[in-house]
Amino acid sequence: MDIYCNICQTSTLTYTPLLINAPPVFFLEVPMESTTSLSTILPSWNIEICSLLKPCQYQLSAIIYLGSFHFTCRLILKNGSIWKHNRATNNGVPIFDFNTQKMDSELIQLLTLDDREAHIYVYSRTET
Repeated sequence: MDIYCNICQTSTLTYTPLLINAPPVFFLEVPMESTTSLSTILPSWNIEICSLLKPCQYQLSAIIYLGSFHFTCRLILKNGSIWKHNRATNNGVPIFDFNTQKMDSELIQLLTLDDREAHIYVYSRTET
């Protein structure tokens, strides 16, 4: 199915992948912008991917950020608590960041962490 993107003014192709065996974890890389403007690619709290056996549900479980030649991350727990991790601070121990209700309106808060931009969205398979 062809979809026209109003943001980048191009036609994009959307497809549904069919996996033989759904992996326990997968990641999506956010394209790095050539400008200093914030990327508008938001993650989803949950994603469904089809496999030969059954549809598999995935939940957003981490986000890796890049900036100033340094990586940091947020860990997202099932209960909605979000922890930030920066090996250079707090002796590498994650620090509680905030709680989320996992509403779509809260996703914009996840685009940056300490002046770094989201670079990789990590999803883990949920047991169904």
